[in-house]
Amino acid sequence: MDSKPSAIFIPYISSDNISHIYYGPNVGTKEPRKSNYFSSGLYERKPEENQFAYAKIAEPLLLYDKVYITLDDFFYLTTCITDYDFFIQLFDKDELALIDTNSARFSHYYDNSSGQYRVQADLSGLHGKAGFRRQLEVLPERLMKRVNRQIIHVPSDEDLIKNVVDSSNDDLCDKRIIHYLNFDGRIGDRGICLDSYKRNRIHYMHYFLALQRHLNIPFMFQDEVLYDLMNFKLSHVQTKARIEDSLYTLLDFENVINIRTLVQQGKLSMDNLLKIKYSKDTAQFRDWICNANTETKTSSLEGYELLKHYHNACLERGKLEKLAGSIPYKLISLALTNIPIPFVSFPLSLADTFKDILVAKWKPNYFFDNVRRRISK
Repeated sequence: MDSKPSAIFIPYISSDNISHIYYGPNVGTKEPRKSNYFSSGLYERKPEENQFAYAKIAEPLLLYDKVYITLDDFFYLTTCITDYDFFIQLFDKDELALIDTNSARFSHYYDNSSGQYRVQADLSGLHGKAGFRRQLEVLPERLMKRVNRQIIHVPSDEDLIKNVVDSSNDDLCDKRIIHYLNFDGRIGDRGICLDSYKRNRIHYMHYFLALQRHLNIPFMFQDEVLYDLMNFKLSHVQTKARIEDSLYTLLDFENVINIRTLVQQGKLSMDNLLKIKYSKDTAQFRDWICNANTETKTSSLEGYELLKHYHNACLERGKLEKLAGSIPYKLISLALTNIPIPFVSFPLSLADTFKDILVAKWKPNYFFDNVRRRISK
């Protein structure tokens, strides 16, 4: 069975850029009154590292044929990655798609009649805000045309919306979830109860789960609080792509800084990121790491079997490569050395070709060698 990774949905990149303040009404009294401020965000303040959130797109671009992100996350990315040719190249190769999540927004309120917080869907857009909002018109026309072609509009499906609301309300009453989120009633900036951020995590989780089912592709949470909540609630569900976890394990083993950090530190340009993505080594590595996960069941063995599998693969030798020390091999190599190949514009001998094509067996460490070559000193 072909286990090659094809597509991934990343529903969340920048946690800061969805924050929006609104009033939530108390429901269940004859005269509903405005309650304290609520926020549609997940955090009270922006973590310092969030300015580098755009780098989270790096590894998925290397590991998957196509990456799906929200339209709002794309607008956020364009404020950080100003080389628009980077996006144009991905769009032209159909490797980046944009999901418009603004057809439905969710918020919560306190229901006096039940004494519980409840989630509601807001199709008018008056309450919650689903993401970073930037005008499409501020982008260059050559990019704007491609964006319009790549947008996938999620319909305001009644069943989808109802499922999100009902599942979220069930969790808001679940004692396990309440204990896990540790509601404590503390008040933060601008009079917003910090529990507001914690409750938002519930409906964001269920909304993106519903979108994933609608798109019918795997997904990963890039935001840790959503990822941790998902693991707690659905520990039996694979919520984060294993090949990404495996990549981190191997990067650490090879003593290479993870890709997103290289991007954050300016040591790996977006141009070089694409050169790595389109290299033959990356294509072969993606196939290898996906098959390795299937063969080693990495997630249950904490990476030990993966590292053993990787080590053995790097030691493997091709059929001709095994003859590298033999007299016939040495004679052929000597005879071909320094004989140029016609129509090749760079120095290359038949001996190099003999070694690279006929002798050497591709090994997964070639991918990491390629990454090292692209890192700026």
